[in-house]
Parts: sequence; C-alpha cells; structure tokens
Amino acid sequence: MKKKRIRASLFGVKALSYANVEDIPGNILDLGEGDNPYGLESSLFAGVNLMKPALWASYPHSLPGIKEDLIRWWSDTCPLSSENLFLTAGSIDAIYKIHALFDPAKGRALGIAPQFSEAAAHAQAMGFSLQALCLREEEGFRIPVEALCENLTPEVSYVHLEHPHNPTGQALSLPDLQRILDKAVSTGSYVVVDEAYGDYLPRGASAAVFLPAYDNLIVIRSFSKGFGL
Repeated sequence: MKKKRIRASLFGVKALSYANVEDIPGNILDLGEGDNPYGLESSLFAGVNLMKPALWASYPHSLPGIKEDLIRWWSDTCPLSSENLFLTAGSIDAIYKIHALFDPAKGRALGIAPQFSEAAAHAQAMGFSLQALCLREEEGFRIPVEALCENLTPEVSYVHLEHPHNPTGQALSLPDLQRILDKAVSTGSYVVVDEAYGDYLPRGASAAVFLPAYDNLIVIRSFSKGFGL
C-alpha cells in the first residue's frame, strides 16, 4: 500500500560506483573526494578570527555583493549579469535543482559513461530515461563529440557534460562545445556543463564564455576542487 505513495522511478535505482570497493585502504588517497592531505595553513586560522560573525551566519546567496564579485571575477573572460548567476549549496545541489527543472515525461537525458555517478543516479531517480554513450578503449577513451551530436535529437531534454571530464580529465575544445550547443539549439535541448574541475583550466576555456550567446546553456562551477572548500 505504501509503495503507491513513492515515486515509481526509485524502485529500479541502484547505487552507482566506479570503485571496486567502498572501503578505501588507509595508504590510498582518493582524489575524487576532494581531500586535502596537508591540512590548513596556519595563516588561515588568523584570517578566520578576523572575520565578522555575519559571514558565517548565512548561506552565500543571502550576502550582498557576492554576485557582483563573481561578475568582476569573470569580467575579463565573459560579460555576465546577476540574472546569469544562481547560487546553490554546492554543485551537487545545483545538479539536483537542474534535474527538477525538466519533466522526465517530455524528454530523456543524454550523457557519456563513465561520468559523475551521482548525477546519473539522481537523474534516474527523478524518472529520466538516461542514454549514456560509452568511451571506447579503441578510440583512446576520447569524448565522442560526433556521436553526441548525432544522438542529440528533439527527444533529448538535456545533455550532461563534464569539462574537464570526470574521471579522464579531458577538456573539450571551445569549437567542440559550440558544435554541441548549436546542435542543441536546433533540437530545442539544453546543455548542462559541469565544471567542478574547471579551475584547472584557463578561464578562457570555460563553457561560460558562451553564456551571453546561448540561452540553452547551464554551467555549474564549484569551490570544492580548485579552492578545496
């Protein structure tokens, strides 16, 4: 009886992991966790003591000026406005909110495999039919831009990309990103680019440079990798 109240798409969902074991031995550092094996610099503690309590009392999106600071940060790369920015509690929260934007009954999700497993699992939990194009060893595990464009049909609500890609570290060229964006425009689809590791690329290589020209583009950035937060 109680199952009638539960989202039907959840019953077929299984936890996804590319690791062979869940318990990581003590002598192995899992770089996917964003851990910092060196600890915090002593100077940071002194800086924390100088911070006003208000900085710790609220989530960043409730603090005045933060969007303006981000706009200035990106000003040498692409012109942004406050309407281009939406702050979330971590990039995973952004992914959850993006999935909630789309109706699973009106289109499937397109991605590649392997990919950030939590994003794929959550899409399936939300009821999306997920089409994943596998990276192939005989092709050097290159991101299949041609195949992505071929499979980007009007039945696709959004395509999920990672730039750089997790876990291979590949970065798409700007021409390849624009090619995918142009195809998505023609099919009425969205392109979601997760740039959690984007701080390891020059800012000019970010998909964000296309934001002023493409209203079907969503770029996710995070402080958790490059800034270690």
